[in-house]
Amino acid sequence: MAYKVIDVTIKTKATAVSREGFGLPLVVSTEQDEDYKVYTDASDVESDYGSDSDTADLVGMLFGQSPRPPRVAVVGKDSTVPSDLRDKLNELKDEGNFEWYFLLCTDQSDDVIKELADYAGSNEKFFAASTSNIDILDESDLDNDRTFVLIHNNPDEYPAEGLIGVVAPQDPGSITWAYQQVQGAGVSGLEDTEIEDVLDKNGNVIIKKSGVEFVVEGKTVGGQYADITRSEDFLKARIEEEVLSTLINAGKIPYTETGISQVVSAIESAFEMAYDNGIIAEDEDGEPEFEVNAPSIDDTTETDRSNRVLPNVEAVARLAGAIHKIKLNVTLEV
Repeated sequence: MAYKVIDVTIKTKATAVSREGFGLPLVVSTEQDEDYKVYTDASDVESDYGSDSDTADLVGMLFGQSPRPPRVAVVGKDSTVPSDLRDKLNELKDEGNFEWYFLLCTDQSDDVIKELADYAGSNEKFFAASTSNIDILDESDLDNDRTFVLIHNNPDEYPAEGLIGVVAPQDPGSITWAYQQVQGAGVSGLEDTEIEDVLDKNGNVIIKKSGVEFVVEGKTVGGQYADITRSEDFLKARIEEEVLSTLINAGKIPYTETGISQVVSAIESAFEMAYDNGIIAEDEDGEPEFEVNAPSIDDTTETDRSNRVLPNVEAVARLAGAIHKIKLNVTLEV
């Protein structure tokens, strides 16, 4: 059983990954068996998997964006059986190769999409897929805030994966996923009624307006904006990191008002990072809009102190969010 030092629960109204890991996509190749490997150049993937492989196409889509991820992890499993892919991911976890955040796959059949969506939802990862099947958005297996589906008439171009290539190298909270341009993808090619249907089901498409092609609406199938999910995960990981660092480096945090203040300061440091990234809003005075509260010694019990547990630490913050649409009324007078 894993030893849990910090129990962080984030509730949003509307296994921690390192800061570097939040920009690392993992591609699961179903074309051949290969060990986990991190690449910095598409040509090396072509050497390992073949220049005409789907794996090379997908990784090339990631590296073909601007900005682009500096690194992409790839693991190979010569199977399209969904449970085999889950087993392969669990092997990576057991081996300690779990410092990645975005989950992608060369095979995007319905069963594989459902399996990997479930896996991401169970393991605090984020899964993205491209498909031409609008009906898959009705599947309950996909109804979570860790699955992003982009509907496209040419899913083999890997447009959703291209979007991951755009957002992965950028700090969580610094961008919204809507209005991003994906190089090499093209528009989804749907009728207006189909686009409305996709968006109503929390799918995503690439459209063209005023000569510019871009993604809308940047939502997970669960209905939450994808940038919010990533921001939540980033904040949770940074809180765990900051508190654990304080516990390790302090030698001992005494169960006193001073010790409690040390814990609060560590949590506040994580919120400051989130504010710097654009996750947390600022008030009218330009100050980060968050508050961290911990009980005083008098509010703890003898049992709490005997077990060395500081209970009921709470934090509240307002998300900065993003503006996606503008309603404008104009009056012209003569």
